[in-house]
Amino acid sequence: MFHNPTALWANYEIMSACPAIVLAGGQGSRLHELTENDSKPALRFGNHARIVDFAFGNAFNSGVSHVMAATQYRPQSLHRRLQHFWKPFFKGRGGDLDVRFGPRVTGTEEGYIGTAAAVASNIARIDAMSPEHVLILAADHIYRMNYADMMRTHRASGADMTVAAAAVPCEKASGFGIIDADANGRITDFLEKPAAPPPMKNDPGKSLASMGVYIFRWAALREVLISDMSAEDSTHDFGFDVVPQFVSDRSSVVHLLESPVPETEAYWRDVGTLDAYREAHLDLTLSQLQDAGRRWPILPAALDGTSILGTSVVSSEQNSRDIERSFIASHSLIGSSARISGSVLMQGTVVGASCRLHNCILASGTVVEPGTIIGADPEEDAQWFRRSPEGTTLVTSQMLAARRRGLTDKGHRAKISEMEPL
Repeated sequence: MFHNPTALWANYEIMSACPAIVLAGGQGSRLHELTENDSKPALRFGNHARIVDFAFGNAFNSGVSHVMAATQYRPQSLHRRLQHFWKPFFKGRGGDLDVRFGPRVTGTEEGYIGTAAAVASNIARIDAMSPEHVLILAADHIYRMNYADMMRTHRASGADMTVAAAAVPCEKASGFGIIDADANGRITDFLEKPAAPPPMKNDPGKSLASMGVYIFRWAALREVLISDMSAEDSTHDFGFDVVPQFVSDRSSVVHLLESPVPETEAYWRDVGTLDAYREAHLDLTLSQLQDAGRRWPILPAALDGTSILGTSVVSSEQNSRDIERSFIASHSLIGSSARISGSVLMQGTVVGASCRLHNCILASGTVVEPGTIIGADPEEDAQWFRRSPEGTTLVTSQMLAARRRGLTDKGHRAKISEMEPL
């Protein structure tokens, strides 16, 4: 999987004793119909990947051996992915993958009541591994990262907590935990999803955002988690409760994201919205990400990093110049004279002849009838589909069926109104 055995061994030496806890219970409500039947981590990304694969692929490449996955919302397909796809890789390294389903662990229907609670509920399981440090990972981001480099930062600082961070534009920063740090990397302030994110001192157009990736000294985190679980005013969340407590009461440092592949730019995107999910797919067409995919593959063996790219199946009449920076997954069909721009066609979609699609996401299995235009008229799109304020239009089979019924009904009413009275 990892194409540099020497570097992998160096990563393994520093990370094999540090378990990773992957927080994979999220619903992803801002992705709307895409996560109706699956949790956000299990949502498809690209050709063969799931969003969760990025956390697991990074962990494997970084030398991690033991992983615990805390799951919750609609976990069936996620559990299959973890148990049948990823577990053999970690067991083959002499480690393991332990899936911890919230309702089963807690004995309650609601399961984990927050991200911090997901770890606190498994304290005994973590204690059994006797770790000095633990790696906490969000399972819903698209990125490539060497966690061993972060561990080196953590150990060198002697901190109780190290937070991975990436620079984001200030206008988009209100959706993240924002970090303020001094020249030595010591975190001086942390604001979870502030309305007015403070800019970076050396780059006023950007803010420093937490990636939801943390390394803690386990003894310190264990103590804070136990205290947090008994706090009546806590939401039991890492961003809102645990991280601010470490910043105010303990030693905390920041680790700036770097690409694990030399001479390529670092990349991280939270795909929590329809716009971000679409844009991250379009980013797969960038040459640097393609190069990183070959040299730091997220998926192993025959499903390596390059296969995350789409391999469309188009009709023989299709002119490739009609497709402009779009992601087209495998087993998709595109009719002649169709024009597609800025769009994502998921697996098994069919686009009829002479269609016009702009800034769309077509859900898996969607069939768009010939001549359909989507993405040109915001008001028309919003009537039948789910359109974001930023201009991404999600299209599903159910939405298209409702549109067909609506247009048929409109046409029927129009014909009746045009009839002459008896």
